[in-house]
Amino acid sequence: NVYSSRSDKQERTLGLLKQMDSYFPPEILPLRNIDLELQIARLYKEAGDVDEYVDRLEKLRNSPNITIENLFYIGQLYSQDLGETEKAISIYEELKLQYPEEFEVVLALVQVYSQSDRQQEAVGLLNEWLILHPNHSQALQWLKLLGEIS
Repeated sequence: NVYSSRSDKQERTLGLLKQMDSYFPPEILPLRNIDLELQIARLYKEAGDVDEYVDRLEKLRNSPNITIENLFYIGQLYSQDLGETEKAISIYEELKLQYPEEFEVVLALVQVYSQSDRQQEAVGLLNEWLILHPNHSQALQWLKLLGEIS
């Protein structure tokens, strides 16, 4: 109904999501498609159930089938959707240990460090990267952006 209130729509959406979970319990019938599960988790958030959203993100984060792309996206969701930069930092630091040569991971970590007023750690990470990749233009641009070079 076009005239129903936002809270009424959220309530109906939550009802449908819970009904779906009762028909297809995730612990019994896992979807096996992490992208789809991430979308369902986001639907819970949009419907107002942030706790269920976070629970689902954590289950997915610890899934044996998780990919670097999925973990990266979960880090973005924590940072951007939830404003939980410390959780995002934890995810990106874990990814950096597993994939030290992925600049996208380094850059994501630099960004959340900056958002968390941890500029020195962001700069240190970029300087570490530049030791191994001296002419990396994006790293140099970020150092300039952070005010560390002119």
